[in-house]
Amino acid sequence: MIDVALEQFGLPTSDQWGSSGEPYVLEMIKRAQDQALIDLALHVGYHFEASVAGIDPPFWRKGMLRLFISHLAAHREFAKQLQEALLDYGISAFVAHSDIEPTKEWQT
Repeated sequence: MIDVALEQFGLPTSDQWGSSGEPYVLEMIKRAQDQALIDLALHVGYHFEASVAGIDPPFWRKGMLRLFISHLAAHREFAKQLQEALLDYGISAFVAHSDIEPTKEWQT
């Protein structure tokens, strides 16, 4: 049954099984394209937010390494300067104080 589902989504299968299905499935999907994984997950009952299905938030720059900059509020200006400097090195950095519009829920 596992192989039928894997094949349906264009994923590889093998005649070599271990003692359980979980390691086998992980081995078969480890090189899968994102869309195949999303389609398979939806098929077996997982549900995603829109951002997981390939819609990136606007603060990530395409084709760049993504970096989360953790900082204290007292260092917010330095974090913003670091974020801008990293662009020259192909690094798109996320700084919460400048990349998220605070809402009551977020602040809480």
